[in-house]
Amino acid sequence: MAKTVTLLILIAMTGMAAAAGTGRSAGGVKAGLLLSFAENDEKSSIYNMPTAKFGPKAGIFYRLALSSVISIQPELQFALKGTHYYSVSIRNTRSVHFYYLEVPIMLNAMVIHKVLEIFAGPYGAILLGYNPSDKSDWTWEENELKDDDYGVCLGIRFWRRDFSLELQFARGFTDVLPSFDRGHHNMTIALQFGYRLFR
Repeated sequence: MAKTVTLLILIAMTGMAAAAGTGRSAGGVKAGLLLSFAENDEKSSIYNMPTAKFGPKAGIFYRLALSSVISIQPELQFALKGTHYYSVSIRNTRSVHFYYLEVPIMLNAMVIHKVLEIFAGPYGAILLGYNPSDKSDWTWEENELKDDDYGVCLGIRFWRRDFSLELQFARGFTDVLPSFDRGHHNMTIALQFGYRLFR
């Protein structure tokens, strides 16, 4: 799967280079918060009452207009996912963090000209790291966290001149922490502010 993610990155970068300077391209930055959801306690391979947690999500985007309505938008984003869990060792709630580099490729459809658009598309992600590194505190020691993920995302985006506000839902298809009949799938809701640097 890491090869697939790498291929997505190359496709995105090739598209950016090919379209630059055509008058149909734009790009900028975006940042905000995401809320990661946990599998329920009976299904999760993250044990001891996993619950949802907030984390940052930020990166860059590039969009290529195919028409006055439709555009393609590859992105490169850093996302901190994971859950809260109850740590038996300290008898308190702690967090497990999964650090990802994500490459979503969105198909945008402008519903209200220059104001409102909807979007959907696939994403690939590479795991950059995680903590705490002592897995015995939050999952079984023999469980291996997969180094990639892929899934789909969809959402809605509002524009005000060069500023945007979007709400996005993402669902991972990869069981990133498989363990017999348990597992963990990345599922998030993100709220991000964006700014268009050029067009």
